[in-house]
Amino acid sequence: MFSCPSCRYTCTQIKTLGKHIFGHTGSSRITKCPMCDICINNKDKMKRHFYIHTGERPFACAKCDYKSSRKDKLNNHMMSIHSVNTATGDKLFICTKCEYKSLRRDKMKRHMLTSTHSLTDEKPFVCTECDYKSSRKGWLKDHMRGHSDERPFKCHLCEIRFVTRYDIISHMLVHI
Repeated sequence: MFSCPSCRYTCTQIKTLGKHIFGHTGSSRITKCPMCDICINNKDKMKRHFYIHTGERPFACAKCDYKSSRKDKLNNHMMSIHSVNTATGDKLFICTKCEYKSLRRDKMKRHMLTSTHSLTDEKPFVCTECDYKSSRKGWLKDHMRGHSDERPFKCHLCEIRFVTRYDIISHMLVHI
């Protein structure tokens, strides 16, 4: 049996006692837990605190047998173990070659294509002028400009022209 410290009320469940106690105090005043010395000023926090005493874990994972007394802990579990964002239900895409993670498939695809570990080791795009090979058509196109006089990127400060956007961006640092 659980007894209210403010009146003669008794009950068999600690959750029921918690609700009763907040009937006396309201949610704006500090209330001492009847089971321990902790003082809490919020009804929801007191309810969450009671789970420590009851051992109740009402937040259960739908994918495994994990249970928690706190919803935020379940959300962390879902993200770290099952790679699911509980707010949106979206699956997290995780790079198998590094620590990169994304909730968007297109961002993961871009990461794989632009990082040092592309989606494939195949390099089907071959330069006809030298032995350069690329996994991306755009990279071969940039490379081919190096064999020609084509320089589409022009510095607006000094009029020098460049083969790739990356080259002009690197060049702009000399003007800083």
